Amino acid sequence: MAQKNTGTQDNPVLAIERHYDAPPERVWQAWTDPQALSHWFGPGEDNSVTGGVIGAVTLLAVNWAVARFVFAHPTLERVVEGAPTVLIENGQVQEAGLRRELITLAEVEAAAHRQGFDSLREVDRAVLEPAGVISFVARKPSVETLRHEELLRRLEDLGRELGALRAAVAARP
Repeated sequence: MAQKNTGTQDNPVLAIERHYDAPPERVWQAWTDPQALSHWFGPGEDNSVTGGVIGAVTLLAVNWAVARFVFAHPTLERVVEGAPTVLIENGQVQEAGLRRELITLAEVEAAAHRQGFDSLREVDRAVLEPAGVISFVARKPSVETLRHEELLRRLEDLGRELGALRAAVAARP
């Protein structure tokens, strides 16, 4: 097999030549005849357990090698797996992200419900990860909201104590 570079600096081309020890008509037939092509590149007639094991081991080995190679090259990993897409930022739905990923607002709401949110108003940030999982971050209540909730809780406690005192005074002879 011979390799030669036939391109220019601006337009590089790599040509690979292979010389077959056969007449050109036979080579042409091998590449154009579907039966001949499937004979060389098709699944073949091997239905044995050994053939299945060899196929499975080959797939696992290739998967292992590709995973290690991609892990060692983070830039390639981002190209192959993709980057996270922000769907909600600071409580605001990012329509561009939804359109890019072909996700409806109803699908995001359903995913939020599955993760324990009552509505998207409770979500500060939602990100579609490259693996297909939507990660949600809850809104943190403001200082005013926390004070308001604390005051309401204390008022309810006072109301219960006042009710208990009224019941105690009414029960006295």
